[in-house]
Amino acid sequence: MIYEFGDICIDDDLQEVTRDGTPIAVQPQVLDLLLFLVENSDRVVSKDELIDAIWGGRAISDSALNARINAARKTVGDTGETQEIIKTIPRKGYRFVAKLLDSGPAIAETLIVERPSVPSLTVLPFADGGIDPEHRFLADGLTEDVVTALSKLRGFFVTDRNTTFALKDASHDPRTIADEMGVRYILQGSVRSAGQRIRVNASLTDTETNAQLWAERYDRDLTDIFELQDELTESLVARLSPELFAAEHARLKRRRPQNLDAWECFVHAMHEYGKQSKDSSASAVGQLERAIELDPQYAQALGLYATTLAWRVIQGWEPFDETLQRARNAADQAVLADPNDPWASIGRGYVSITAREEDAAIMNYGRAVDLSPNFAYARALLGVSNAYAGNADLARTHIERAIALSPRDTFIDKFYLYLAIAEFQAARYAEAALASERAIQIKPGHASSHLFRTSALALGGEQAMAEAALSTYLALVPTALASTIEKTVLYYRPEDRRRMAEGMRKAGLPG
Repeated sequence: MIYEFGDICIDDDLQEVTRDGTPIAVQPQVLDLLLFLVENSDRVVSKDELIDAIWGGRAISDSALNARINAARKTVGDTGETQEIIKTIPRKGYRFVAKLLDSGPAIAETLIVERPSVPSLTVLPFADGGIDPEHRFLADGLTEDVVTALSKLRGFFVTDRNTTFALKDASHDPRTIADEMGVRYILQGSVRSAGQRIRVNASLTDTETNAQLWAERYDRDLTDIFELQDELTESLVARLSPELFAAEHARLKRRRPQNLDAWECFVHAMHEYGKQSKDSSASAVGQLERAIELDPQYAQALGLYATTLAWRVIQGWEPFDETLQRARNAADQAVLADPNDPWASIGRGYVSITAREEDAAIMNYGRAVDLSPNFAYARALLGVSNAYAGNADLARTHIERAIALSPRDTFIDKFYLYLAIAEFQAARYAEAALASERAIQIKPGHASSHLFRTSALALGGEQAMAEAALSTYLALVPTALASTIEKTVLYYRPEDRRRMAEGMRKAGLPG
């Protein structure tokens, strides 16, 4: 059946809610609740009836029920104040009161490509672990900021603030709440303050396995309360995104699915791309092509596809012109599919860097950071694009910020390599060698890190160390020539490329 009222359409057969034909993200339990109320719109539905119908009669808290009612109202554009669609009847229950248009069987032509399934997350209100009276609003303010910031992450479903604050007095354990909310992950935390010091504890739980995936403690001085909230929110959100992707990949590996959907292909591709090897990046390309075949408008997959193809061109594993054009087409398609997805702009930025389009690279990575300020990888890429363009100090600022935001990031070795690229451009050779050494410690097999370390050591006067570093580099790239490096290294300015080749020649590389 199809139920229509105002600009809303609920399709029971397709399990879909749309507004003016545009799909609205809705959790399964919320959709079930909406349908039950609509189907019984001729009467008041009691609380017990709702619990029997939606939760199978299991005992749930009033806060969980209220959260679901609030979420249902938000889905269809209603509020608890106006109650123009779902009305609360005091001490009796709830009634659907909007005027329904004539309904009929679902029509196949109204089908819209099904969105890939994505991980779901509920943020529990941060608990008051002992807060001085003048800071009593800090826990609620931090909770609201975190929910707002997480809701901007593409690829994750985050329950809204009404759901979160309806759980403020809930005493259930995370697994019970996740079951009631229909989500997989729970973020919870606490806030304590004493004098001018504050401590925030936060943890992420996978409720399918009851395993704690991540936990962190933040100790800060209380200065400007709003700046502090911004800093804590930024740190929390930046750390959560890679943790969620890692958890999803681990979950999919445990399940060993025979047929992956588009979202699962994207998760596997992220993991493979993160390994930054010839074989793993080829695997990522295959996974992304499958994701795009399943969902041609999947902006994230298109953006990562463009990024991976361009990276393979940089490594010399793909023909330059043909593959770079494929990458450019995919990036443009990603932007058309969703101009607000940061991966679309990252794809365009990677194409621009590969083609040495200086201004376009900075502009596209800057756009990605504007769309998602806590996306550490995007910020690091904005940094390295500035380094290639000759803006070393600005580059270092962005890259160091990315490292601070996500010190355990999937791409953390790249962050240190990017820092080495910035320091080398500024002729700070000792710092460049140190940053590239840190990248090598994290990922020893990445040739670019050895390249920058070798040249930086040689130009910094560390001849013996440079010769030893060259031996390691040549074990990874045995056909390397200094003249080829000068042509292919991604600095825009010829003098920076010449310095790179000069350092390699000084270390003993021929050509």
